[in-house]
Amino acid sequence: MLNLAPPSPERNYWLAFIRAHRGDSTYRELLHAADGMDPVLVFPFREETAAVLDWVISKDSHWLPKYYLALIHWDRDNLQEARALFRRCGSNPRSDLFYACRAQLFKGETDGDPAADLKRAMELNPAQWRYGLALTRFYRDSRQAEQALATATQAYAAFPENYILGMAKARSLCDNRHYERCLDLLRELKILPYEGATDGRILYREAGLKWAIQQMAAGAFRRSLQLIDRAREWPESLGAGKPYAEDVDERLEDWLAAQCLQKMGKYKSADRLLQRIVQFKAKHDDAAQLIAALAWQRLGDQAKARAVFAGWQNRQPGSNLAAACLDVFQGSAPTLPEDLANDDTARIVQEWLASR
Repeated sequence: MLNLAPPSPERNYWLAFIRAHRGDSTYRELLHAADGMDPVLVFPFREETAAVLDWVISKDSHWLPKYYLALIHWDRDNLQEARALFRRCGSNPRSDLFYACRAQLFKGETDGDPAADLKRAMELNPAQWRYGLALTRFYRDSRQAEQALATATQAYAAFPENYILGMAKARSLCDNRHYERCLDLLRELKILPYEGATDGRILYREAGLKWAIQQMAAGAFRRSLQLIDRAREWPESLGAGKPYAEDVDERLEDWLAAQCLQKMGKYKSADRLLQRIVQFKAKHDDAAQLIAALAWQRLGDQAKARAVFAGWQNRQPGSNLAAACLDVFQGSAPTLPEDLANDDTARIVQEWLASR
């Protein structure tokens, strides 16, 4: 059966294993041929193949058998064994796949350098756009916003038709507080719709509201109101349809608009927005619950403001976000901890709190 199969690294290793155990010295030719084959889309996964690869490694010093065996251990969550095999490969492989995998496997390890590995992968295969995306995301996860933007800009320039890289650049622009440039880029993108495709619209809203907050801090309240209204939109080009009105949570938009209206002396209009905030029936708990409590407080009902947190903590006992929002409400903390600002709502709330 193996003789009938088309040549592939795994097929060759199995044939070599069988021939060697039959005393056939031609097995070395099969090993040599396997070492010269492209590892693209080669994913060994069987336990039985792991035993064969152990034998191959004892006969063959090439890096590929170690790499393939590492993939099997990685699949089984034997991460220490997988990393040990990658270390044995050294840094001589001329395959972009090797460095891309090593970047992921060694993320967070003291002897890992994901950025260097991804850059090496990009050098070996500049036609693969995913490495620029992975490097951008690595820098963003590492809170190196400027490096992320530089990488995303370079990657998107190389693949200007790729909206995924365009989104990565737009996200990096937002992270670097270039909100106007972020929105300009988002208006150029055409994001293909797919189930759950809300990232583009989420970023559009976040950049718009953060820009509005920036304008509020500068006293440009009319401009802020314009930006808030724009942030309420659901541009078709961003790939997400607008849900039913009762499912759209605009408490943040309403709160920011109410702040502007109060500064402009339009108190009745501001109060109407505060009433809209407290009447909204939230389907899940997030940092917008802090806004609901603040709205109740502004309307003069301290008991209902505290009831927001009581209900939240009852639904989610031990919630760090609920505790942090309560601390802000009580005045014992100025803003949300950085590690809790991990979604767009929390980041926008954090931006507003920092601007007060």
